[in-house]
Amino acid sequence: MRLFDQDDERMDIGRWGALILAAPGCLLAVMSAGALTLAPFDRHPWWPHQRTNLAETAGVRDEAEIINLIRQGHDPNAKYPLQPGVIFDFPISLTPLEVAVAVGDALMAERLLTNGAVLDAAKWGLLRCVAERDDVSSVLERYRPPDAELNCDGVTPPWAQDVER
Repeated sequence: MRLFDQDDERMDIGRWGALILAAPGCLLAVMSAGALTLAPFDRHPWWPHQRTNLAETAGVRDEAEIINLIRQGHDPNAKYPLQPGVIFDFPISLTPLEVAVAVGDALMAERLLTNGAVLDAAKWGLLRCVAERDDVSSVLERYRPPDAELNCDGVTPPWAQDVER
């Protein structure tokens, strides 16, 4: 009779072991089913999609989304509000090109300029003076308006905010 009890005990341990091993797989299956259920409604269960405007997209260096937003009709020359914490720690409204210069992204500046962003002499002078990276400066030089002059006396970046404001 003792052997029978040991076999029962082994059988119970075996069942629990199988259950313990199967639990993570079952949990994954349930979570995957939930994600697939939400997919047709464009809802991600863990990372909800937050729409960003053109300036925020330029700041996070998402080239494909920049092109997509411009094709959808977003104006690459308009100022857009930036949420605090995305690019800067304070709220501010900037153009996508200003943001690209602020974060030092020459490739994004080039994408914007080839897809509709326009530089007049005043805007070119401002951005050229505040550009901190050589590659950004060289992109701006290639798009220099004929009447633009470089005079950086007293020029401060539009994103240089007084923190106490």
